[in-house]
Amino acid sequence: MVRLIKHLACCLGLSLTALAGSPARGQEAVVILSGDNHYYHQAARTMISRVKATAPEFGADVRYLSSLETVPIQSDQLVITIGTGATERVLKQFPHQQQLGLFVTESAWRNALERYGGTTSRKAVIYVNQPLRHYVTLARMLKPDGKIIGSAFGSASRQYEASLRGIAAQEGFSLASTTLGETDNPVTSLTPVMAQADVFIAIPDQATFNRNIARWALYLAYQQKIPLIGFSQSYTRAGALASIYSSPDDIGDQAGDWLIRFYSAEGPGTQLWSASHPRNFTLNINASVAMALGYRNLSEADLYRTLRQRVDSGAMSDDAGVH
Repeated sequence: MVRLIKHLACCLGLSLTALAGSPARGQEAVVILSGDNHYYHQAARTMISRVKATAPEFGADVRYLSSLETVPIQSDQLVITIGTGATERVLKQFPHQQQLGLFVTESAWRNALERYGGTTSRKAVIYVNQPLRHYVTLARMLKPDGKIIGSAFGSASRQYEASLRGIAAQEGFSLASTTLGETDNPVTSLTPVMAQADVFIAIPDQATFNRNIARWALYLAYQQKIPLIGFSQSYTRAGALASIYSSPDDIGDQAGDWLIRFYSAEGPGTQLWSASHPRNFTLNINASVAMALGYRNLSEADLYRTLRQRVDSGAMSDDAGVH
C-alpha cells in the first residue's frame, strides 16, 4: 500500500507530507480512481490543489479501485470516486458511505442508483456531461432557421429523449431520433434521422455505444452537410463541427470548492448532497469542417462568449445566429 501511495503521490504532483495531512475535521478523504487515466489524475490533482490553497492541512488518501479488495474504508470517511467504475463500485459496496462522484455521466449515475437501490441522502455527484439545454442553445446558434434536431439514444441515454424533445421545442425545434440496441445497425438507424435533421446532437451513453455511433454519425453528417455537435474534444477532432465539454481542471476545481464547503465550520449541510452539472465548460470547433459546411466567419471565442451569456442568463432567443 505504501508503494501505491508513493506512486500516486508522484503522479499527482503531491508530496507524501501533503497526502499524510488531515482535513479540518474527521478523517482524511479517500480518493478512488477507476484506473490509471490521465484525466482522472488531472482532476484529482486540481481538486486537491484547490482545497490545499485554502486549507493546507487537507489530506487525501489516493487509491486505485483495486485497493478496495485489501484496504478498508472507515464508515465516517468521505469517499471521492473518479470515473464510472469506481463510482458504481462504491455505490454498490458502500451504499451508506458519504460519497462524491466525479467523471460520471448523469445517465450512469441514475442507473447505478436505481440498480443498487442506493440512497442520495449522503451522496453527491458532479456530472461530466453538460445540460441538454447547452447543446440545444448551441444548435439554434448554428442553425438560426433550423427546424429539426437529430439525435440517437442508447440503453443508458434513452431516458433523456423526452427531455431533449421538450427543450428542443422551447427553442423552436422538433426532434427526429432513434434508439439503438446492441445488435442494431447504426447506419440503418441513423440514415433516416440524418435525412430529416438540420443539426445533429450526439448524446453521451455507455462507451461502447459512443464509439459505435460516433463513427457513422460523423460520416453521415458530413456526407449530408449537417453540423454535428459533440460532447468531447475527441468528437471535434474526429469531425464534429463543435463540441461542448468540461475539462479535468473544470471538474477538479468545482470538486475542490465542494470539499471546501464540506469541511467548513458549518459541516456538510444537506444542500451539499445533490447532483450538479459542471459550472464551467469548453467549446471548440473544427475549422476544416466549418469551412466545408459554409461557416466562413465562425469564431470559437465569439461562439463560446455568446453561448456562455445565454447559459448564464437563461435566454433561449434565436436572434444571434452565426454564419
